Amino acid sequence: MGQVIKVLQIGQTDWSQSYALPDNLKWFYSDSQDLTQNLETIQAKSSGSRLVNFNAVLLLDRTGIGKEDLMQLSRHVDAHAFFYRQGLTFDTLWQNFIFEKQARSVDISQPEKIIDDFSWYLFSNQSGIGMGIENFQIGLNYHNQYQYLSSNWLELTVDSAEEFQPLGSFRYNFYSDPQRRMELWPEYEIVGDCELEFTVRLGGHVSDLYRPTYIFRQEALQKPFMIPKEVLEEREFMSVTVAARGQGKVRLGQVYYYWSRANYGKILPGGQLITVKDKHQEFLALFNPGNLKPPLNVYFSGYKTAKQFEGYYMMRSFKHPFLLIADVRDEGGAFYIGSEEFESQITKTIQKALDQLGFSDQDLILSGLSMGTYGALYYASHFRPRAVVVGKPITNLGTVAQRMALHRPEEFGTSLDFLLELFRDSSDPVKDLDNYFWDNFAQGDFSQTTFAVAYMKNDDYDITAYHDLLKHLHQQKSSARIIGKGYLGRHNDNSLAIIQWFKAQYRALMEGKQK
Repeated sequence: MGQVIKVLQIGQTDWSQSYALPDNLKWFYSDSQDLTQNLETIQAKSSGSRLVNFNAVLLLDRTGIGKEDLMQLSRHVDAHAFFYRQGLTFDTLWQNFIFEKQARSVDISQPEKIIDDFSWYLFSNQSGIGMGIENFQIGLNYHNQYQYLSSNWLELTVDSAEEFQPLGSFRYNFYSDPQRRMELWPEYEIVGDCELEFTVRLGGHVSDLYRPTYIFRQEALQKPFMIPKEVLEEREFMSVTVAARGQGKVRLGQVYYYWSRANYGKILPGGQLITVKDKHQEFLALFNPGNLKPPLNVYFSGYKTAKQFEGYYMMRSFKHPFLLIADVRDEGGAFYIGSEEFESQITKTIQKALDQLGFSDQDLILSGLSMGTYGALYYASHFRPRAVVVGKPITNLGTVAQRMALHRPEEFGTSLDFLLELFRDSSDPVKDLDNYFWDNFAQGDFSQTTFAVAYMKNDDYDITAYHDLLKHLHQQKSSARIIGKGYLGRHNDNSLAIIQWFKAQYRALMEGKQK
């Protein structure tokens, strides 16, 4: 049966009495007049002491629902899990609730479709992974027409004006879990007049001639492409072949694939996959209005080979509005920097959340751990935040790459890719990559900003990040407040202590006092 999805319907006739429910749905019903009492009954009947949290609440009638009912209901449903009948109107009390839960209207003319969608797309957990270009088997016709630009990017020369010619295929199959619809999003860049074609074949082998085959060309590649759910009732394996036609160069990166939520979000309910045209790349963002009170807490994910959000439950536990941002490019993230368009989209995403809440820059806290510290500190210069909270800071990416040979042999070789991808033609790429951060940081106004920084004294990635931060703030004659805490050990030797300090500083900042 898989994961049980809990749905609460409020008002009108109980759909579970009229329509067949999938095995993985547990349907609860309450009339609108006795909502609080019914919620208490549902809670009392649940096993254990944990609060019943619904994957979806479907409101069909709001008659009789007052302030106390909404307060009770709010405890049982997260943002992006509340749906209401199209055509319902709301007073100010309800409008605040609707915004807080990021609720959306649904057309209930086809109840069976809503039930089916809830069954397929409103699961609780998240899954995303990237199939890297190192797993791409180049076709025989292109053995003398390619080069690796880094471990993340492969460039092939295309000269086939009329017919699609296979560039190659991924040597490993893509796995699809049962009862999960899959979305695929390839990273690529085209130089010249070329067109790409991705062929997905179920069964995972070219000999599976009678299994469904799906072909996606240029128009379909402008957004993640989905495999129809009708063919994914059981676990499946899929092979992916890439072809091209035209004249020019094709640069291929990873193929990012994950459980689809259709139009209910990406990775988590309400999540966004924000794409940019440059290299067909992307980052994830998830906004939760929380209690609608300042500050807005922005958390940049650390380096993760799993293409997912990080820190959701930690940020939610603070109760305040939060925005999660995750860089899912390359092997485990590319430190939130790139083209002008890519960086602009991150800034716009943060500003949009502030605008929706009616907050100013002084209601903003930027934060992250490890790779996430680079994003928090880098984008701090684009605002005038109340605070920046970071653990295990990394600011000198060029130095991180340079230190690999002697200080952490064969560990985090991805840092070398940043030198290749950003400063391939530079005479001093290490210095240029380091300066890329500090030149940006120098533009910031931190006169009203508190920096809370926990660092490792023997960091084998960026041992000078904390002290460089102090030096640059001093050079800028900034009146920023600095709170620092050093721990003995290398970058990953005491993550537990770093996280505990990180949380303590966050809570102190939100309470208006530092510990």
